[in-house]
Amino acid sequence: MGNRLATFLTSKLAGQRISDAQSGFRAIHRDLAQRLVVESKKTYVQETLIRSIRQSYKVVEVPIRFRKREGKSRLISSIWRYAFQVFPDLILTYVQVASLRFFGIISMLLLAAGIPFLSAGIIFMLSGNIGRGLSLLIPSITILAPTISSLMSAGLIIDYIHKLRMWRLEKEALKKDNSQ
Repeated sequence: MGNRLATFLTSKLAGQRISDAQSGFRAIHRDLAQRLVVESKKTYVQETLIRSIRQSYKVVEVPIRFRKREGKSRLISSIWRYAFQVFPDLILTYVQVASLRFFGIISMLLLAAGIPFLSAGIIFMLSGNIGRGLSLLIPSITILAPTISSLMSAGLIIDYIHKLRMWRLEKEALKKDNSQ
């Protein structure tokens, strides 16, 4: 169950269907290995898949057969502990490689949650109940506007830092290639 959940989450965050994100042999092209930044202290497996796919590298699966394991895993003693350790790394990786989308979705959800309050405030004001309308509009606007703009700014900043980092790694890789 844990393997299926981790694979499902990795597939969704990577934006590509992956049949098994945890097991299997991994062959990585030298260029990608030099450019791929792995920050997780717990596992590299899911992070490398997400980063590779999100950076437009081709990821191909080769079907394998394996024997059903008997007994407990020797690598992971508790699936729940592993999940709680890996989940934050998966989300952080996704935030770094798809920051505009991540923060954009959160901003849109907040805006959608605020629309009923904004609409009610406008309706009250149009019907002549200005006091009640303002009591809905002012808090809605003063909470939503800075929160949404902060989230979008965070997304832009994280996206810029990520692109700057990728550019730097690309430059370092070219420098290494030219010196050889």
